[in-house]
Amino acid sequence: MLWEEGTEINSFSSIFDVHSSLETVWAFYTNIRHLEKITPPYISLRVLDTSEKIIFRNKWHSKITFFKPFRYVDEMITSENEKPIFSHWKHEHIFEGDEMQTRVIDNIQFELPLGVIGRLFRQYAKAKLRNLFNYRAAATKRLLEQERYI
Repeated sequence: MLWEEGTEINSFSSIFDVHSSLETVWAFYTNIRHLEKITPPYISLRVLDTSEKIIFRNKWHSKITFFKPFRYVDEMITSENEKPIFSHWKHEHIFEGDEMQTRVIDNIQFELPLGVIGRLFRQYAKAKLRNLFNYRAAATKRLLEQERYI
């Protein structure tokens, strides 16, 4: 993707360990319905459709642009989103581990809209992402460690 001069890509990362096998964590995260289980209720996320693209109730459209065992990337399809929160979103998911424990790594590149005004909200956006990914880590651990997801 080409960026206009002055455009700034921001990054955010989240890393946590879950006491569950790499295969189990991979199976959980590659089932798109996992998002409904690990997203905070206040977001009201519901997967509406999946094909080449993933469509959520809030009209977030994304597409898996890279997929191989233990790593995949989803990217927001900007042209198909109504009033998107971000003007760019690329989310890399990496899973490392063995039969006992898995490290879940999320690397995100994002751009806020509105140029200079958007840049003023960079730290706010990162704080919101940190809260979201802390919730996701806790929910994943609860589901895969305590309830033994199958």
